Amino acid sequence: MNTPLVSVISPCYNGEKYIGRFLESILYQDYDNIELIVVDDGSTDNTLNEMYSYEPFFIKKGYKYTILSQRNQGQASAINLALPLVTGEYITWPDSDDILTKCSISSKVKYLTEHDTLNIVRSDVEYINENSSHLYYISDKYNLRAKNIFEDLIFENEVYLCPGGYMIRTSCFDKVIRNRRIINSKVGQNWQILLPICRDNDCGYLDKVTYRYVVREGSHSRSSVSYFQKRVKFEGHQSLLLEIIRALGAVNYADAIQQKYVKKFIYLAVDYGNFREAFTILRNNFSFYNVMYIVKAALNRYRK
Repeated sequence: MNTPLVSVISPCYNGEKYIGRFLESILYQDYDNIELIVVDDGSTDNTLNEMYSYEPFFIKKGYKYTILSQRNQGQASAINLALPLVTGEYITWPDSDDILTKCSISSKVKYLTEHDTLNIVRSDVEYINENSSHLYYISDKYNLRAKNIFEDLIFENEVYLCPGGYMIRTSCFDKVIRNRRIINSKVGQNWQILLPICRDNDCGYLDKVTYRYVVREGSHSRSSVSYFQKRVKFEGHQSLLLEIIRALGAVNYADAIQQKYVKKFIYLAVDYGNFREAFTILRNNFSFYNVMYIVKAALNRYRK
């Protein structure tokens, strides 16, 4: 029996040190019908040559392997460059610094084949360090039923945005995201794909680790990322999220999104010891009782 083609899209910027690990995890799949489209997003290191060095292995495996390149414009732009080339029945878009488990593709295809009324599925994700040592799992195993996760994605409630943990039917993608073009943003690409799909579609759940997210040392620490850098990043996320929900005609979420990021800015200020700014934001945005609640939560966070 012919297995349906799965399209895998992955952008990469300056990934010379880790792109090989990702490509090997694709080659190691126990599924026989994959097309991989990798996009070098204007790397200044040896990423593009590394991509080409794996071409003979993909030919030998029988996978279609396409390499694209553009000047540095961010992951969303790279996704948009690749989308017109997608020919698979299913789409997944893992990050090139992460790892797919051997059954990552086959498990999700099997799930969607057996649940033909669902258009999207997500799985468990394992977080590992750069030495491949286990850190922790993200799982929803206590709620195995398919459910709508639209609001959970907006408010980041017990769901993740790790892209390789999801798979979507291409037919649904094309109905929801017209012209195969997502909103362009340099701060990410996952909300632009997941929110339009999940607004009117329940997301299936596969209680199995199919994706390993690599936490690089120091990437989120105060010593390596300044307060200003994190603040700008959060502001970018907020603007993107508001743009998406406006495009979806879901402006009723706008106020709640604003409040979500006010809290994020407060916690960020506390994390970096900027207490004066934290209290200024509190005073301008919350009632007395909300202030007391958030102060307590922020201080508990700071003490950890």
